[in-house]
Amino acid sequence: MLSVRVGQQQPILIVADLSEATTLELEGGRYLSEHIQPEWILGTIYIGARLLHRAVSKGIALAMHLTGRTDASALTKVHFVASEAQARELIDRLRAERLGKVAC
Repeated sequence: MLSVRVGQQQPILIVADLSEATTLELEGGRYLSEHIQPEWILGTIYIGARLLHRAVSKGIALAMHLTGRTDASALTKVHFVASEAQARELIDRLRAERLGKVAC
């Protein structure tokens, strides 16, 4: 699993390809919610997510916000793209935005 030290040193992007997923594996989400702090996550990118995946992932972000575990920005950190190429473009854009904010 993900080393906790990585997120403590620098925020990470989580990318998950759900294009062939037929069910939702709750264990991975449970592990992340128990072992990773929200501020360690720069964002989550889902490739090929179906409507159910989208609803569940946004619901988790909303629940984290409503329980006080994270601020409202958690809702804007969840991204959906159709392809790996779009994910790579989004990663580049998010990194550039972050570097722009850091440089200011």
